[in-house]
Amino acid sequence: MNDVRGHLDGVVGRLAFGWALDDSDPSRKLKITIVDKQTGATLGEGLANQPREDLGILGQQDSDYAFRIELNSFPSSLAEIEAVAGGVTLVKASTSTAAPSSGNLSSRSLDVLASLNQANLALQRTLALEIKVKRIAAALGLPLDIDNELPDDQKHQPRETPRQKAEEPGKLIVFSIIDWGYRYQRPQQISASLAEDGYQIYYVNANFIATHSSGSDSKALLPSLKRVRKNILEVTLKKPPHFSGSGNEQDLNNIYNHPSDAMALWISAQLRSLIEIYKLESAIAIIMHPSWHKICRTGLQELPIIYDCMDHIAGFPETSLEVIEEEKLLASQCDALVTTSEFLHNQFTHNNHYLIRNGCEYAYFSAAAMPDSLFERYQSATSPIICYYGAISGWFDLKLVADVANQLNHHTFLLAGSTEGCDLDAVEIPDNVHFLGEIPYNKLTALLLLADVCIIPFKLIDLIKATNPVKIYEYLAAGKPVVSTRLPEIEALNLDESLVRLAATADEFSAAIINATQEDSSHEVVAARRHFAAENTWNNRKELYDQALNSIFPEVSIIIPCHNNIHSTQLCIESLQAHTHYPNYKLIIVDDASKDGTHHYLNRLQEQNSHISVITLEENSGFAHACNRGMGQARSDYLVILNNDTQVTPHWLFKLLRALRADQSIGLCGPVTNAIGNEQKIKIAYGTMKEMQWRSQEFTTARHRKTLEVDALAFFCVMLKRAVVRDIGLLDEDFGLGYYEDDDYCVRARKAGYRLVICDDVFIHHELSKSFGKDDLKRSELIAKNRTLFCAKWGFDVVHSYRDEEGFG
Repeated sequence: MNDVRGHLDGVVGRLAFGWALDDSDPSRKLKITIVDKQTGATLGEGLANQPREDLGILGQQDSDYAFRIELNSFPSSLAEIEAVAGGVTLVKASTSTAAPSSGNLSSRSLDVLASLNQANLALQRTLALEIKVKRIAAALGLPLDIDNELPDDQKHQPRETPRQKAEEPGKLIVFSIIDWGYRYQRPQQISASLAEDGYQIYYVNANFIATHSSGSDSKALLPSLKRVRKNILEVTLKKPPHFSGSGNEQDLNNIYNHPSDAMALWISAQLRSLIEIYKLESAIAIIMHPSWHKICRTGLQELPIIYDCMDHIAGFPETSLEVIEEEKLLASQCDALVTTSEFLHNQFTHNNHYLIRNGCEYAYFSAAAMPDSLFERYQSATSPIICYYGAISGWFDLKLVADVANQLNHHTFLLAGSTEGCDLDAVEIPDNVHFLGEIPYNKLTALLLLADVCIIPFKLIDLIKATNPVKIYEYLAAGKPVVSTRLPEIEALNLDESLVRLAATADEFSAAIINATQEDSSHEVVAARRHFAAENTWNNRKELYDQALNSIFPEVSIIIPCHNNIHSTQLCIESLQAHTHYPNYKLIIVDDASKDGTHHYLNRLQEQNSHISVITLEENSGFAHACNRGMGQARSDYLVILNNDTQVTPHWLFKLLRALRADQSIGLCGPVTNAIGNEQKIKIAYGTMKEMQWRSQEFTTARHRKTLEVDALAFFCVMLKRAVVRDIGLLDEDFGLGYYEDDDYCVRARKAGYRLVICDDVFIHHELSKSFGKDDLKRSELIAKNRTLFCAKWGFDVVHSYRDEEGFG
């Protein structure tokens, strides 16, 4: 059995995970036994038969050699347990030499290390959510068995590299307001247009499906997936098994009701599995219903969010107060806000706001249509036909249509659409009004072929005032004259009457229809209608949407000054490659006259990575000068100064940027850390960098988006706006090799009116004073000298203190 190899990677709660492989018989899936190291007692057993992407990257056959085993007790650390496969004790990850060492300088090495770290942390995040879900299930009396084994068609998806080019389309998770197979409307149209440009779309349906009611579905936390077209994957989430099929828990059937904490956890755990499977660490979330925001802030906190607000959600009578409050929170916290009408645009205040109205699929609606047997009985009609299609609900003015139909009793009115929410008994319907029911999208042009005039008879309520009607563009693309009530969004178009006539009363509406049927629909008039529609297509809207998407990831320049300590520099850069998950950054490394081989390492790194540039200084001029050289070369609007004795955590860069952009008055922001002498220090202990990632995540997740305004930030890691540099200049190089230059800069920034904040949801590991090694005398002399310089400049000394708050200090 000497051909057995593998790792015991870690333990989270009562879940142990790792991998094992028998090289002599790769088809054999090994039995894994987890034992107590001291007593030898068996704590749990299972098979190493689950897929994991990083195993494929390291050449582990088909990669289906991972295990997750639930233990019968809670070990306090990895050191307490061992994993045995075929009589061989597996190596623990912290002592493994199988992965490439940090001394290997190739970009392939960096990619593999990044992939391993991504997989481990994504797996840990999923396992943590699974543990919470199981705990809730147990409280409800649900013996839920979750192993998350993937179906065959979901295995071996290509891994997203740690950094993709900014110009390449990315991955989007569309949290829709309707299912993909429902009426083909804005959510599907926007998704389809973006998919055509190369975006990978994960379209999450609004309605949930049942999980096996037995409570033992082995794929309970895997959503149902279906490829609906190129670059679009339809995602359908599952209800908790306890409620599936019960029929009395309507709030669990879809996203429209505000989810409870337990429901949000259940749904977010499924989405976390999706992110792990398809490597969506750098995806952008497009939220189309406020309740999705509760899901994202429960288990998907790292995702950038665009809120696509297409409806006045408070205008729907079934909308709860919780959903309305969630929308306020979403609108204030989203990273970009898209609204579809002037009414909605004016409802919100946001510093990254886009007005992107609806559009039409011009090629479909303008093409020559063919008659359809569905409408055969109306094809021989000699009287004018007046058409409407769409929802016939509470906002549809049925009385207006009935009154107009009575006045125009020789006209035929065809109304296509669901009448759910409309009281048909409240109005006496004339015989010349025909309800056709729902019409498939691919038959709409056949209906329009019959139409002499198309109508939009909506009530002037807030819900409709907030609506930019898709129908106006579709009707005109088909070359049809339109009559509408005086909707603000149509009035704002200021169109000629040959395109659309507006009416406020039944008499005006009837007169407008008569005029529309009698006018000369010449080739020029039809062409004018179609020309307007051609300028308002979904492809046109896609270009605006690209602006919103591109605004999420503006270019950021990271400046790393380094003087010797090559090992620290390597670890810092490897952590950047693994955990930045940001597709648009430049890395500028300033070698401040290093003598330990750093120069050769950085030059090779620069040759292999287009986003990395190196500045080499002949003399060691100090921290401020090195930072200034880096900032002088950078062209980005956002800058980061990062010490080379740091290691970063997942999504650190985006979370700092999110805090910096939250308010125009914020000029600088920084993370919390393990070692510093101010309010940024937290109480945290860990033995390895892997443990650091997990323990810091536990701390920061509980403090999602929390910030604290302070007088000073330490520059071991700080993000600042280019505007600050323009206003107050670069670091003061009079402070020489180091100390007090960051305090000086913070004073200057505050005097210029900028605020400084600590981001409690970002942790950066810091070695502290690595640059000066063990030379305490040199450090003390520098501090004393620069304190004198600072006091002479400002008339006071800075006094730093720890935060008087639980978990800090």
